[in-house]
Amino acid sequence: MRDEVGEKLVLPSIRESERYKQAINKRTTLSQLGYTDLEYPFEILIDKIRASVGSK
Repeated sequence: MRDEVGEKLVLPSIRESERYKQAINKRTTLSQLGYTDLEYPFEILIDKIRASVGSK
């Protein structure tokens, strides 16, 4: 994929997990539930969005 679209457009995969549903249902974050490792893909996505709009 990186060869086709370049590094900037490749995002880490988001694993399927019941923890996401739990966080949404409880209206809380994954880190507040103790699952900080599941936040990694979202942190990368936020960094890429910030970089593309120049607000970093």
